[in-house]
Amino acid sequence: MSAHAKLRKHFPGLSSDDEIIEDCSCAYAESTHGVPQQGHLWVTSHHLCFHAKILSRKTQIQLRLEDIKMLEKQNTACVVPNAMLVVTKDNKKYFFASLMHRDQTYEAIQRGMPHEAEAPAASAAPEAEPEPEAPESEPAAAAPEDDEEAKQRAAAAAAEADEERERERTQREEEEARQQQQKAEAEAEEERKRKEKAAAEEKKEKEEKEKEEAARKLRAEEEAQAEEAQAQARKLDEARQAEREREEQQQRQQEEAESQRLAAAKRAQEEAQAQAEEEKKQRAAADEAAAAAAAAEAQRVEKEKRAAAAAQEAQAPKEPAKPAATVRSAEQAQAPVVAQAAKRHHQAAVGGVEGLLQRHQALVIVFGVLFVFVLSRLLF
Repeated sequence: MSAHAKLRKHFPGLSSDDEIIEDCSCAYAESTHGVPQQGHLWVTSHHLCFHAKILSRKTQIQLRLEDIKMLEKQNTACVVPNAMLVVTKDNKKYFFASLMHRDQTYEAIQRGMPHEAEAPAASAAPEAEPEPEAPESEPAAAAPEDDEEAKQRAAAAAAEADEERERERTQREEEEARQQQQKAEAEAEEERKRKEKAAAEEKKEKEEKEKEEAARKLRAEEEAQAEEAQAQARKLDEARQAEREREEQQQRQQEEAESQRLAAAKRAQEEAQAQAEEEKKQRAAADEAAAAAAAAEAQRVEKEKRAAAAAQEAQAPKEPAKPAATVRSAEQAQAPVVAQAAKRHHQAAVGGVEGLLQRHQALVIVFGVLFVFVLSRLLF
């Protein structure tokens, strides 16, 4: 991925006319003594942008060049000249270290600062400062020929010293980068441990919450079961009470029915006794009537016999009186007729009484059936 694409990816809000002037790897720290974060720096036409991401820690800085008040070159660990301090108009400080091309980056930022645009003439003077070097080289050109070899040796020594300084600077930069990498790794390890600890604490807290929730649910279930058991016990007590009341009501109804039945039986017995007394009286009256009828019939027969005898005596010539035996035989001959007549009268009277008794018994049976039917309807 190109530098422009990376810039647009991390800073999509930049305008299309913001062209990249300088980009390099560097480290950012909140102060000169802070822990640096290795990332990437872009200097565009109008902005200074920095992006770093170590594990889940992300840092992004976007400054407008016109908001930069001061730009100062500094050394890392007071030795390595690869750092730079940026101060904005609101006095916020940004420290960038491990710059591979610090001078180029410094010049790119300085060109975009407001005082550079406002005073181009002032910036032209420093650009002309290298010109006085020419007079310094003139004495060297005017030196004698015999000093040429000494100059070459001095130049070689100077080049070797420069190379040594460059190697030392490179080593220092590599050591600084290694230290920064170690610090970053240590920070990452510390961050990982912190996150693991936080995750463990969160997990423990979650487990405790789950245990508390489970205990709460268990208590709620136990309370619900206890309430349900109490409700069932109340319902069972109510059902038993209702059953007892129903049994008591049935018992009262049965007692009332039994008392009514006994009263009815007693009334029926009394009525039957009264009816029996009445029947006895009727039979006695019938017997008396039959006896009276038999006596009346005997008297009538006697009268008829006397009348017949009187008539016969009146029609027949007078004969000698019959002996008493003859009279008695005649009376004996008439006695069966009188007895049969009395028997017929008695049977008629007895038959009337028996009919009355049968009708009374039929009425008693009918009333008993009706009473049992009504009582069964009332009870059931």
